[in-house]
Amino acid sequence: IDEVKDRICPISLGVGSHFTVKVDEKVYEVHVAPVKFVKMYGAAFQRGETVEIVGVVTSFQGVDAILPREIRRGNQGLVFRDEKGRPIW
Repeated sequence: IDEVKDRICPISLGVGSHFTVKVDEKVYEVHVAPVKFVKMYGAAFQRGETVEIVGVVTSFQGVDAILPREIRRGNQGLVFRDEKGRPIW
């Protein structure tokens, strides 16, 4: 994880939790979930943390993005969307 920030999400238009990751020298913005849901889930992401993301790679407003279904770190797996990509919040 390169950068973590909570901000107005251009997709949901609410305050969302986002972070950026670099994969093969390409930077992606990860649209995790609304901040309220992330906090309720007890999840917190830190710069420098290594994560594995299962989700959809897309582009939104010219920015490469990932909509994660699951984010894994170590033995912990956090699910944010169902198998069809629908948010679970």
